[in-house]
Amino acid sequence: MELEFDPTDTNIFYFSTSRALFKCNRRHSPIPVKLETSGLGAPSALSMSDKQYLLAGFTCGSIAMYHDSYRSPVTIWYQACKYPIIHISWCLLHYDDSRSSKEVGNARNFLAEGKFTTRLCEFFAIDRSEDFLIWNLQKKMDKPAHVIHFGERHQSSGQIDLSKISMTCVDQTFFTTFGLMDKSVNMYMMNFKKGSQITKEKLATENKKSLNLLSTLPVVAGNAKDAYHAEQTQQ
Repeated sequence: MELEFDPTDTNIFYFSTSRALFKCNRRHSPIPVKLETSGLGAPSALSMSDKQYLLAGFTCGSIAMYHDSYRSPVTIWYQACKYPIIHISWCLLHYDDSRSSKEVGNARNFLAEGKFTTRLCEFFAIDRSEDFLIWNLQKKMDKPAHVIHFGERHQSSGQIDLSKISMTCVDQTFFTTFGLMDKSVNMYMMNFKKGSQITKEKLATENKKSLNLLSTLPVVAGNAKDAYHAEQTQQ
């Protein structure tokens, strides 16, 4: 079972079972609403943004994006991964909320005023083979912009719950961890923004462009749709 709260309203949360995905808004009703997952496997990973968009990874390797206002996915990337998805996460950035541009770069103010928000064009997924898929919709809409094969760098324990992506630090660094066969943990430090301090205005401008981009996503974004249906027909 996966559980994910809306970071802007804790009365709204999403949860999955072995067969379905649900949304519950306690302000409206205590009864959860079932979301549409036809043609997909079991929901295996969830990540909710602060802009009403939910990412759901499935055991069939597909990824679906939902909006808070609809039961059906906004778009689906069929068989985005070769193996079941075990973790999915929106890119979370730390931005400078200083009131004056003169205050940008001041370490004390940056730590005091900085906040976190979702970067709507970018998200990450990890599948059971421990491939780390980096999606950037401003670069590619139908497939990952880059894939890191972490499974080739260590001997995994094979336990799904030992692969995690951490929160973002103030310099935009985050950590990805994997449990190993010898019961140790490999931790990889990652920083795609190279430690840059991002202003609230810059991130808001980028997210505005991303919102426009998300509105143009096709119902099925992945090129694997035909291959997926062909495989289902053969079965």
